[in-house]
Amino acid sequence: PKTYIAASPTLTPEKKNELQNQLAQKFNNISTIDVTRTVENTMKISDQMSWSLELMSFLALLSGYIVLFSIIRSHLETRHYEINMLKIFGSSFWGLASYILNEYVTLTLLASSLGAFFSVIVSYGISYFIFEGVFFLNVPTLLKSIALITIIAAFVSFVASLGVFRRRPSEILRAQ
Repeated sequence: PKTYIAASPTLTPEKKNELQNQLAQKFNNISTIDVTRTVENTMKISDQMSWSLELMSFLALLSGYIVLFSIIRSHLETRHYEINMLKIFGSSFWGLASYILNEYVTLTLLASSLGAFFSVIVSYGISYFIFEGVFFLNVPTLLKSIALITIIAAFVSFVASLGVFRRRPSEILRAQ
């Protein structure tokens, strides 16, 4: 028994079917497999999995930003005395905003950079051990994702801090 493999990539689907039928009629011990259909089905499944992974990533980021909003809001509520003292000493709205945003943007930039670094390490490990060394690092995409995550987190930080910034210092001092 021998095995022969042939490919017919330039044939139209109708001619492929006709060729498979002719081979099956003339030679009963020949098996024909249409790899094109298998690849198409695999690609459809891969596209569906890719879409679901993108959706899950989006939902994870959205929930992360909601948690970030809650943490920043709670943290600023505990620091309201400090923020109002800065208002009393003459800090402007934008001065306070830049003070808080610098703090949270620095933390977010550090966190997103560490996350990207660890994701590259894990991706390399999976690529090396499971897929036997097929790894490509796309640095521009990595840097864009770090920048985008940091920008969105800066916006979330600004929105979360608006409630604390808009309070009048006299309200806080009366409550003390």
